[in-house]
Amino acid sequence: MNENRPLQDAVDLFEDAPCGYIVTRGDGSFVRANRTFLEWTGYSLDHLQSGKRFQDLLTIPSKIFYENQYFPLLTMQGFIREVAFNLADSQDRDLPVLVNSVQKADPRTGDTLVLSTLFGARDRRKYEQDLVRARQEAERLSTIVTMSADAIVRCSPDGLVETWNPGARRMFGVDESDARGQRIRAYLPSLSDADWTRIVGTLQSGESMTLETEGRHASARLLDVSAGFAPHFGPLGRLTGISAIIRDISESKAVQRLQYEFLAMTSHELRTPLTSIRGHAQLLRRQGRYTESMVQRIIDSSDQLGRLVDDLLLASSLEAGQFDLQPTDVDVKAVVQTSVDQLKGVSGRTIQVEMTPDVVHVWGDRLRLAQIFSNLLSNALKYSDPETEVVVRVSRSGTEAEVAVIDRGSGISADDLSRLFDRFYRASATADNAQGVGLGLYITNHLVHAHGGSLQVESEVDRGSVFTVALPLFGGQDSGTASRFDAARATDTLSNRN
Repeated sequence: MNENRPLQDAVDLFEDAPCGYIVTRGDGSFVRANRTFLEWTGYSLDHLQSGKRFQDLLTIPSKIFYENQYFPLLTMQGFIREVAFNLADSQDRDLPVLVNSVQKADPRTGDTLVLSTLFGARDRRKYEQDLVRARQEAERLSTIVTMSADAIVRCSPDGLVETWNPGARRMFGVDESDARGQRIRAYLPSLSDADWTRIVGTLQSGESMTLETEGRHASARLLDVSAGFAPHFGPLGRLTGISAIIRDISESKAVQRLQYEFLAMTSHELRTPLTSIRGHAQLLRRQGRYTESMVQRIIDSSDQLGRLVDDLLLASSLEAGQFDLQPTDVDVKAVVQTSVDQLKGVSGRTIQVEMTPDVVHVWGDRLRLAQIFSNLLSNALKYSDPETEVVVRVSRSGTEAEVAVIDRGSGISADDLSRLFDRFYRASATADNAQGVGLGLYITNHLVHAHGGSLQVESEVDRGSVFTVALPLFGGQDSGTASRFDAARATDTLSNRN
């Protein structure tokens, strides 16, 4: 047996170990480096021993850490474990390593030597970076789940709630601690056993599923919701969980129902004058002559049809903020009196006018102001008993002109008041009996705001209503006041209010 074999094996182990071995002096200059380290860095041992120091191979950030943290700590405690450095090889390529070092005294000279092992950390660094990215992504997803307005729920395949985000708490009025362990169908009451079986069957095939159903709030209030279900599978391909994202679509459903009601309502309102026009025209043709009353009915029906079309077009322009006002110095009392005279002549009703003796002028569009006052007066006449009196009161209040229209009619409920100025909305108590498509007050409110004013309403069921228009008084200026007329701004303001 060769007596030198163990020594040769030890040398081979040192040279070809799966890690780098280096021996440096206290100043970092190289004494020894194994073949593994030389292959990693691309340097020869002679080159390293010719004046290179270990810190010379480090990238700038690593060199700063070496000088300020690594070497002082090594000097103080005599060893250091698993410090991450980035070396730059002979081609200036980045080489991540983990360094373990210990200080030893050279038995021959007594000089301090640093013995270090270096482990390649490229894969480990990538793994750590992947972990950091995964953690950051998980944190982002957690933030999304926490802040989402949608209910995001995880449940077991048999429908038992496992996680319940704040959006679910807000939507259903139930805390996570109370929801966990409950069946998700308790909050989606329209889902039957057969529906859940169908959902699970679809998810087991690997497909997601979305449906519209009803949700139930803790107060027993029902919500229109859209529920999307996605599967989670275990290592063996078995369905282990279900994620559900539930969105409250009550508002969009309400808009959809409003659109259907509008179409039905508009069709009815258009058909009524058209039927009248057609009927009287056919009667005239059969009789071969006309009477004044027939012609007047045709004209009245045509006017009704024209007003409806005009309202629809104006509502569309108001919504888009694309209508124009032509402002001038307007005498409010004169415009109100004209509107009163016109409606008294048409309706035959009594309208009492109370006007301040003061001058009441505003900077506005005369025709649009007349439309505002006529709409409010028409409503007062329409929704009050013919035997009762309608009152119009014009006054000044500080820097504003006020026009109040008072009736002793059916009044408006508190529930209807909150939506009174919505497009196409008609109060529930009068919706079946009144003509129109619910645009009058919507248009009136927009026009008032476009003039820089406000429209307030006070009402009591069976006692009547008071609609009050407040407009900025005009003091003689024109260009400055005219800047108030911004249709788009008025539309944005109303949209934010609603």
